[in-house]
Amino acid sequence: MPSKKDAKTKSALKRLRSLWLPITSAVVLLSCIILLAATSSTESCEEQYSTDKRIVVGLASLNAEVADNDASRQVGLSGKDCIPANTAMLFIFDEPAKYAFWMKDMRFPIDIVWLDAARKVVHIEQAVDPETYPKTFTSNEPALYVLELRSGRATELGLQRGSTIVFR
Repeated sequence: MPSKKDAKTKSALKRLRSLWLPITSAVVLLSCIILLAATSSTESCEEQYSTDKRIVVGLASLNAEVADNDASRQVGLSGKDCIPANTAMLFIFDEPAKYAFWMKDMRFPIDIVWLDAARKVVHIEQAVDPETYPKTFTSNEPALYVLELRSGRATELGLQRGSTIVFR
């Protein structure tokens, strides 16, 4: 004959099982909403960028707008509202040096990637926020190219010191 303790345990398990489906459904729904909100806020960029170069990082391909003169390098991404995940700004300099970047007139955070003449990553600053202005960010090693990406994209692409980026 079952004891009162066994009956209470069975009753509690029955109640728990009846709540499992609604709780699981709520967790799944909430997770989907959070994922959708995060994706839509980073993927719905309507900002227009030119496609001057195609950049390849591993298996990913990005469209890059090029800044290769003093005027375009000074403006960079300033004044734009966002940058899509498949877009980058590529700064091309005349000679390798330690180039400093700041967040003047920026409206969104970015990753900044410095590349040497062989197009190997020599330094990365991640999630640089507009509120850091007037602070400047510089590589300790000379760079010939600098790539600006949507914040978090350097990690998504698996970029790290020594990674090679291909573009023509």
